[in-house]
Amino acid sequence: MAIAQDLANLASAFAFEGEPTKAQAIASGHINRTYYLTYDNGRGGENYYLLQKINSAVFQDVPALMANVARLLAYFKNEPHISEELFYGREPELIFTKNGASFLAAADGSFWRAYTFIGAATILKEPALVEIRAAAFAYGSLARRLANLSCELFNETIPNFHALKSRLLAFNAALSAAAEERPERYKKVLPLAQKLSAMATLALPLAKAIASGELPRRLAHNDTKLSNILFAKESHEPLSIIDFDTVMPGSPLYDFGDLVRSAAATGAEDEPEGMEISLEKYEVICQGFIPPLLPILNEAEREYLPLAPLTITCELSLRFFADYLSGDHYFAIHYPEQNFKRGLAQLKLAESMAERAGEMAKIAKNNLSPQNLKKVY
Repeated sequence: MAIAQDLANLASAFAFEGEPTKAQAIASGHINRTYYLTYDNGRGGENYYLLQKINSAVFQDVPALMANVARLLAYFKNEPHISEELFYGREPELIFTKNGASFLAAADGSFWRAYTFIGAATILKEPALVEIRAAAFAYGSLARRLANLSCELFNETIPNFHALKSRLLAFNAALSAAAEERPERYKKVLPLAQKLSAMATLALPLAKAIASGELPRRLAHNDTKLSNILFAKESHEPLSIIDFDTVMPGSPLYDFGDLVRSAAATGAEDEPEGMEISLEKYEVICQGFIPPLLPILNEAEREYLPLAPLTITCELSLRFFADYLSGDHYFAIHYPEQNFKRGLAQLKLAESMAERAGEMAKIAKNNLSPQNLKKVY
């Protein structure tokens, strides 16, 4: 469609090359609103960009967020390759405003930023095992690369992001408030509260080990979904990891756990029926993610790594249910009960992980053995 005037006015603040001709809303992502822009470059060709409205309700300190993003992308641009065996992708480039800022603070109080668009790429909705392994290797490589950067250089864009105890407290608070404010939702979630608490109790040791300093703080991506990797349209090889909004101090164990949660489940994120862990997918994730990290993981990290998928899955279940109870303000929804279904699906996935914890630990430990240190993808 032709670019609307209000969007054209916003885009005019950025240092895009050419004249705007088209704009298309991209219906993906839980948090930010994104538009795909086409520009006539004046030389018989076209340039493509992404213009994104930042969700300032989620990212309340936008300058700190964008300082992280700008610093990270600038580092990637001149990053020394520590090993030719790792995955180095084509990261998007940040387009600055004409005033040299990394984001635009619009007159209406909204915040906007822009990136180059990576063409000939796609997000795989039903990847094959070889593609899941490739994605895991890309994320494992990123975790290794991020370990070269000091946590002190990066802001905590969402405080207590992976603090499971805080997520449990927030869920309980939302449940209590919903008893009066949203009684129908309260009645739906209340019967599940005991199961949620039981699963969280099983997962808490990892969260406590990180909070206490038993496990080292390392820079992490913190949102390692398959939908945050772009694949080449033809070959289906990974091209680029995207969405660096949550890159901040954390742990690569959480990145491993979130990838397992999102890529090794038998159903979609909002499909609770029949939801369970696929050990076949889990194994290829271990094969891809773990070897790049073997040179840096210490003994405690190796010991706790098998618990990470359960920890992250419990956390996401609590977050989806808390958002549902609070009126769906954090995660974007496409139908009224979606966050309830998301929470229930993650709870069922967590229960499946707990049931198969022994098998999952054995698979992880097989891939943590020194003989995998030299494995390349």
